[in-house]
Amino acid sequence: MSLLGSARFYLTSRRPTGNVVPFRRRSRLKLPRSLSTRQSVGVWLAALIGVAVFLTSFGPDQTDRRTVEGIARVRDVDTIVVQGVPVRLNGVDGPELSTSAGIAAKQWMTDHLRGETVTCKLNGERTYDRWVGVCYVDGEDVGAASIAAGHALDCRRYSGGRYRHLETPEARVRIIRAGYC
Repeated sequence: MSLLGSARFYLTSRRPTGNVVPFRRRSRLKLPRSLSTRQSVGVWLAALIGVAVFLTSFGPDQTDRRTVEGIARVRDVDTIVVQGVPVRLNGVDGPELSTSAGIAAKQWMTDHLRGETVTCKLNGERTYDRWVGVCYVDGEDVGAASIAAGHALDCRRYSGGRYRHLETPEARVRIIRAGYC
C-alpha cells in the first residue's frame, strides 16, 4: 500500500486506533416501567430520607452547649483539652508559643491546672478544631486567673470586656494583642 493509499485508509477508517475511545451517547437513568406509582413514590421517599439522614450527620454534635469535666492537658494559655475536647477559653488573648512570653504562659497554665479537675461550660461556638467555653477550677475562672497573673490579655471582642480590669500593666507592654481582639 502506498503512502497515499495508507492516508486514505486512515482518514476513512471508522475503527478506533491506539488510545482513541469512540464517542458514545450516555443513556439517561430511567426507572423500570414495572414499578407502580405507589412503588415509585416509595423509592423516592426512601431516597429523600436517606439524603436527610446523611446531611444531618454533619450538624453540630453533642459537644455543642454542654459541660465537660476532667483533668486538663494544656496546649497553650488560651487552649486546653478536657476529656479529649479541645476548649478555647472565651475572651482570653494569650501570646503565641513562638514567643518567650507564650512559653512562660503555657508553663504557668500547666502548673496552675496540674492535678486539678477542670469544668468547662461550652457555649456551642467553634474556632478551628476547638470548642469555645469558660473553664473553672474550684469555682475560679481559669481565663480570669491567667489574665490576672499577667500571662494573657482580655479579648474584648469575645469577652465583652469582662476581663479588662484584670489586665496587668506589664502584660500590656510584654504581650502583643491579637488583631482580631
